Amino acid sequence: MAFYHPHAEGEVAARAYLLTFSQLSDVVAQEIRRPVGSDLSLDRAAVRQWAVNSQTYETLLRLEDHDGLPTFTLTSLRQADVTAPSASYLHVMLNGLGEAFGWTAHARARYLLRASGVAPAWDADRLIALAARPFAGPSLE
Repeated sequence: MAFYHPHAEGEVAARAYLLTFSQLSDVVAQEIRRPVGSDLSLDRAAVRQWAVNSQTYETLLRLEDHDGLPTFTLTSLRQADVTAPSASYLHVMLNGLGEAFGWTAHARARYLLRASGVAPAWDADRLIALAARPFAGPSLE
């Protein structure tokens, strides 16, 4: 699991989806393991972030607008222990980076190796080999 931190250095490759507020509410509910179907109640006094009651995520963060539309991410701003990602997780990331940005396997491996926890458990050769495997979609394991 990866988290976006708004004050970290560097750039983050990201993918956005155009959703209604109700759809965003359902995505947040699913991610924090709550029933879907009721809209988020965003405190209008909060400008850029809202508390979310979850053990994994605790913040719905408003980012800069994109093409004039509000952009949000669900994240955690807590300090977490860094662990090496699994092959299945990295496979999803490698596929998504290739699909979204058209990056070569080498470019995707270089990008992921900059992320905390990937090295030393993974190296460029192993990531490139993983990227070459057929992709059947994210695992529900």
